[in-house]
Amino acid sequence: MSQLNKLIQECNTVLAVLDKLEDQRPLFTQESNFRKILKAHILKLLQFKKEYWRKRYTLRWTKMGDESTSFFPAAATERYRHNTITSLQTPDDRTVTEH
Repeated sequence: MSQLNKLIQECNTVLAVLDKLEDQRPLFTQESNFRKILKAHILKLLQFKKEYWRKRYTLRWTKMGDESTSFFPAAATERYRHNTITSLQTPDDRTVTEH
């Protein structure tokens, strides 16, 4: 994971250099293409990081879920709250909060 964080940080540094360069003058075609590729690469790395944490959370839940610690009921409650729709906005701008 530390390698991934380091790689993301290095890519962000290069992107910042390109942004400063773009503030001074228009980027050449090669620089502009490299910037686009770099941004796509950063997004892919961030997706890997997100997937890592999702799998780690799931694995931890599976291994320690039966221990009945306060963490896991709290996590389940948070997930329930996150997956609940509390209100809907109708096309005529009314807010519906009940069935």
